[in-house]
Amino acid sequence: MVYADVNEDAANETVRIIAAEGGVAQAVRADVTSHDDIRRTVQACTDAYGRIDVLDYNVGLAHVGGVVELPEAEWDRLFAVNLKGCFLTMKHVIPVMEQQGGGSIINISSIAGIRYTGVPYATYYATKAAMIHLTRTTAAQYAPQHIRVNTVLPGLMKTPMVEKSAGLAAQYGQGDIDGMWKARDAQCPMGHMGDAWDVAYACLYLASDEAKYVTGIELVVDGGITLKCAGAPSTRLGVRWRARQSGSPLSPAPLTPRRRDHAAARWSRARRAARAPPWPPRRRRGRRPAGWPWRAG
Repeated sequence: MVYADVNEDAANETVRIIAAEGGVAQAVRADVTSHDDIRRTVQACTDAYGRIDVLDYNVGLAHVGGVVELPEAEWDRLFAVNLKGCFLTMKHVIPVMEQQGGGSIINISSIAGIRYTGVPYATYYATKAAMIHLTRTTAAQYAPQHIRVNTVLPGLMKTPMVEKSAGLAAQYGQGDIDGMWKARDAQCPMGHMGDAWDVAYACLYLASDEAKYVTGIELVVDGGITLKCAGAPSTRLGVRWRARQSGSPLSPAPLTPRRRDHAAARWSRARRAARAPPWPPRRRRGRRPAGWPWRAG
């Protein structure tokens, strides 16, 4: 395999770990926002192995801040790393996979792409959601070429990146790392966060031939935390959804009785219309409409 990282020391350390376990790998320093760096990395892989069977785009940055607090420069920087890098990597890898007759692409997104997690980081939500849909549409486009494109959505994970994020520690534990771990563990239905191996095994499945008929999906690896969330605000049969001021998961709030009755009536009429057969047109008594052989009573 070829392991690319903007941090050359980290790339070399990963290669040493792989070699210690009997694997073969080489390290390449690459900035995913650079067209030339991505092209050079793809060339290094094809020169070494002659093909690219699996692409795992596992890159992401998070900056705490909503749309009001977030500096414009940070918005641009995170979009370049989280989303543009994904685009550039697929742009250069897919032609290789087309030529060889197929391959598997795995983009690492996040449950932040489908839920509000309680932490205001607008760029992370936006980029991870955009990555999910970019993956879906790319999967549909290249399925005839036997190129599978899927997304893995990790939940709350205990990783070095999270540990080193001062913004997350401030949001969860007032700057205390141990307090942040405890708060995040408490959010998970299983009582604890996942780790990098949980994500790695999901990627291993999507990269393998056991997933040869799987493309365009979002594989959620979150210990069930998204089961506690109601999703985007919506209106359905007289019930509207609103977010609590505290930032907790969305919860139902009833409409007024009058508006609820009106909504129920509209729903009932729509259901009847959908089930209704093509009845004869209404007509005056004694006149037979064209096309209807029976006589009116």
